[in-house]
Amino acid sequence: MKKTLKTIAVLSLMLMLIICTVSCKNNVEPTGLWQSATYTEDSELGEGKTEIFVDVVAENQKITLTVNTDKENLGDALFEHSLINDASFFDTVIGIKADYSENEAWWKLCELKIENGEEKSVMLSVGAKDAPLTDGVRYQLIYTLGY
Repeated sequence: MKKTLKTIAVLSLMLMLIICTVSCKNNVEPTGLWQSATYTEDSELGEGKTEIFVDVVAENQKITLTVNTDKENLGDALFEHSLINDASFFDTVIGIKADYSENEAWWKLCELKIENGEEKSVMLSVGAKDAPLTDGVRYQLIYTLGY
């Protein structure tokens, strides 16, 4: 009897852990800038040999897009899935426009690196079209006001 109760308890805990893991997906409220967003929750896109992760960050909210592609550079991979409006120079990410002439808004392109055990966002020194893809890299597109 005790063994059966322990088994049931363990299975119940495992089920709760699975449910929590599945439900911990990032969602953002479609308000403000996010009202025009084509994605408001973590999503996986495409097929291909290279898998990258793209965090879209705006108004203190974030989603992560897992992009699978055979493209060789970041700009083409993002444009392939309509995540940006131009592979070379973009001002719109997932439908969120950064209008520099209106409020000095722009999209900062970064790579998330681990240094000394801590995550560090490092701005790329090249544009998206010139950023070669490496499997497993996490990029960030950060909506930024001014410099």
